Parts: sequence; C-alpha cells; structure tokens
Amino acid sequence: MSEHGYTATTISMITELTGLPPSSIYFQFGSKENLLAEVLEHVATNIRLAVLPGARTSDGGRERIGLIRQAFTGAPPGSSDSRRLLMMVALQLSDSGDRVTEALQHIRRRRLDEWKRAIIEIGDLPPDSESCEEVERLAEFALAASDGWFLASQVVDEGHSRALGEVLTRTLSVLAQRASADLKARRPDRTPSPTGA
Repeated sequence: MSEHGYTATTISMITELTGLPPSSIYFQFGSKENLLAEVLEHVATNIRLAVLPGARTSDGGRERIGLIRQAFTGAPPGSSDSRRLLMMVALQLSDSGDRVTEALQHIRRRRLDEWKRAIIEIGDLPPDSESCEEVERLAEFALAASDGWFLASQVVDEGHSRALGEVLTRTLSVLAQRASADLKARRPDRTPSPTGA
C-alpha cells in the first residue's frame, strides 16, 4: 500500500507479498477493507502502547503532552512509517462510512481522549471535565496541531522538528492552564459543567 496506495493495492498484491492464499485472507478478514481496518487499529494501538505507559506524570501533564506528541509523530522505532500510513489512508478515502473510515474515526476519537486527559492533568481539573466545551475544543486544536507538526517533521531537519515539537508542547501547556483558570474563575465552587449542561 505504501507503493501503490490503498485503492490500487489488490488482494493479489497482498497475497504475493505475504505468501498467503487469497482464501486465507478472505476467511480471516472478509475483504481488503476489513484487513486494512484491522491493520490501522493494530498500528495505532502499538504506537500508543509503546509511548504511553503511565496514566499520570510527575510534572502536572507537560510530560504527558510530550509523550502524546511522540506517540503520534514518530518517536518510537518504525512509528513514523505507521503514522504516514494512517495519514495516507485518511487522505485517500472519502467519507463513505465503510469499515476503514470507521477505524480511522475510532483512532481519532482515542487520540482526542488522550489529549483531553493531558489537558485535564495540566489544568488540574476534575477527571469528569472531559465533556467540558473548553476541554473538547482545546483537544481538537491539540490534535490538529500535532497532525500539522507531524507533516512538518517529515520535511524539516531533526533539530528544527524537535524545536517545533517543543513549541507545540509549551503552547498547549499554556493554553490548558489558561482554560483551567477561566473555568475555575467562572465556577469557583463547582467543577466545570459538561457541554450542553
């Protein structure tokens, strides 16, 4: 798929590379779409497990942002190729509702949840703050910024990429702390209310 793209890759090409008969692939996965969806889920899970071993960090979340950034931008060996695969497939697919699109949406939701937890940790917010509008918007921004940073890291030298990553980490830390202060100022005696409440 990395050579031909998702659409042009056939089951015949996959069987030639793997040595498996087509019947085994169809029996196990049912279709090329299901095979790719399983691969994408597996890749995303392995990247997360390689870099996010602990739930909390000692520095109030800043390290967690760095770990999340690393998890989805190529820090573990081989994960840069995995991240490129995820992006390439996402760019090739239309919003058709098929199994691959569903897998990509699931991966995206998991990434948003990781960003929300980091933001809550940095802002010293209650764990149930994940549904707050401010936390959700900041997590969306963090996800978009990390995707942009990954793309930039593919075309700039390693030193510049590292510097951009540090800017991303500091910016997200400051924004999370400001959002927390705003939430606490509006509701000093209560936890932030969930979206729509």
